Amino acid sequence: MVINMRRVGLGLAAVVAAASGMLAVTPSAYAATCSGDDCNGGDPYKTGCDHNNYNAAPTPVTVFGGKLELRWGPDRSTNWTQFTPANGDLYEISVWREDNVWAGDGLYKGYRFSGAGIVHWSDQIYSPWPAAACVNDLTTYQHYCAEQTS
Repeated sequence: MVINMRRVGLGLAAVVAAASGMLAVTPSAYAATCSGDDCNGGDPYKTGCDHNNYNAAPTPVTVFGGKLELRWGPDRSTNWTQFTPANGDLYEISVWREDNVWAGDGLYKGYRFSGAGIVHWSDQIYSPWPAAACVNDLTTYQHYCAEQTS
């Protein structure tokens, strides 16, 4: 009989840790702290709504030389905007849903920043239907929104 010593060693370590009280039961790192409209205006990364997130079509797109993304968190049906600027202009980002609920830095307030090459994200909105990622270049007075197509 062949014994896999790696498994025996790991199993023995788990028994010792449990017996000594070293194992703690902790909630999942992805346990979201909101649901539905309660997610509106919350940080998607602090609320856990970022679990399994991905870009919603048609993003990412290049806008003002930077990368604009409409992020979708399928576990809680939330969207948020991410923008990585290519220059030091002053920007404002927000995410919108069809009924004009929007968030940037909280509900109904845009998130403003500057800093080339740094990823910035808006707060999220609950949006089980299509949403839009918007960016304003406040230095050049230009505006762009990427509306979700799927």
